[in-house]
Amino acid sequence: MAEVILDGAGSGNYWKINSDGEGLVTGPVTTSPTLGTKTFGLAWIGSPAVSIVATNTSRKTAILFNNSNSTVYLGKTSTISGNGFPFLSQETITDENSSDAWFGYIASGSADIRYIEVV
Repeated sequence: MAEVILDGAGSGNYWKINSDGEGLVTGPVTTSPTLGTKTFGLAWIGSPAVSIVATNTSRKTAILFNNSNSTVYLGKTSTISGNGFPFLSQETITDENSSDAWFGYIASGSADIRYIEVV
């Protein structure tokens, strides 16, 4: 069994240390982020609330952009109304490390929400 620790010299390198009590350095550990796949989409928001992105346990990031001239109210369920989180015109929201759904609501008319979901 090996333990991974950060180099104490502040170099940002990670080292794999043998856990047999000897403290033997066996070499640098290469780390890289897990790559994801992007899905682009559009949701027309109205009343009642509309799903923008569904719950997704594989999601790494969701980016929402309010491409309308109206304030849209956001929530994680379809039961939102004017008490949701205000999402202003031309605003972007980045949701990292969340698998929750996003719903949007607008009292009258419609709004165009663009999204990118990375899984």
